[in-house]
Amino acid sequence: MFQFDVEHRALVETKVVEELVVLVLSGLSVSGFKNMMKERATQHYLGLEEAWKSGLVAAKFQKKPPFTENGRVQIQDFLLIGDEQGYNLWIPGEKFWHRMLAKALGEQRALWEKEVMMIDGLVLKGDHSRKAAKLIKIKGVRLFKAIYTLMNGDGQVMSPRILNSKL
Repeated sequence: MFQFDVEHRALVETKVVEELVVLVLSGLSVSGFKNMMKERATQHYLGLEEAWKSGLVAAKFQKKPPFTENGRVQIQDFLLIGDEQGYNLWIPGEKFWHRMLAKALGEQRALWEKEVMMIDGLVLKGDHSRKAAKLIKIKGVRLFKAIYTLMNGDGQVMSPRILNSKL
């Protein structure tokens, strides 16, 4: 019923999170998605500014322009895009979108595991690899010790597992 994901100091429309998942699974990077959202928000802001300025021009050429009776009214400039007292456009960074992606994918994990279990195969093969795990590092630190992959007879991966023990 509530079409938003509630995060710390942010509400994200569920459609945006679904779009994030689809685009990332199709090959777009999270950084690319962040840039796309920034461009979309900027276009929305520019559309609001254009409509505001068009309204001012239309009001100027009316037979009886508004605010002519009260000379104290001063028309201000449109709110600036990054001004905290104005429009205050905030674009979430990559870490935020990574958290949203992990949350969305985690919610779908049970469904994916059921679909994988339905893949036909009479033979199951397992592969335990420490070599591949050694290659995956962040700032020189290994994140895990091994990868165990369960495959069906056709060689389709049914269940990859990341392990913190050598087994």
